[in-house]
Amino acid sequence: MTSTGVMLSELVEIGTRFLRSVNLEKDYAAASQNGDYIITPTARQILHRLSEALEDRSPYRAWTITGPYGVGKSAFGVFLTRVLCSRGIQAEAAARRLEEVDRPLAHAISHLKSSARWP
Repeated sequence: MTSTGVMLSELVEIGTRFLRSVNLEKDYAAASQNGDYIITPTARQILHRLSEALEDRSPYRAWTITGPYGVGKSAFGVFLTRVLCSRGIQAEAAARRLEEVDRPLAHAISHLKSSARWP
């Protein structure tokens, strides 16, 4: 309850997409989260590091992403997979979302995809 006697739940509403856990397999295959991933500064920083590490000249090929329960590691994993590995509507939506937030990073990742030796 706030100092004015109003319940906090009357003032704040949490979007339903934030009320459930992300399942990597199901959510990657589903179109339900197309383009609505929130690219935080931390997500951008991780994407920058990964894009640099995926260049041919980089010796780094293994990473860990750690953090407390509920901070979005799995949602980031779905987004990352769509950005790096997918083709089609989901990949296009993820790429557009990234370009809206960080155009140079989106172009760097697009270049990586076009020159990549993975599917």
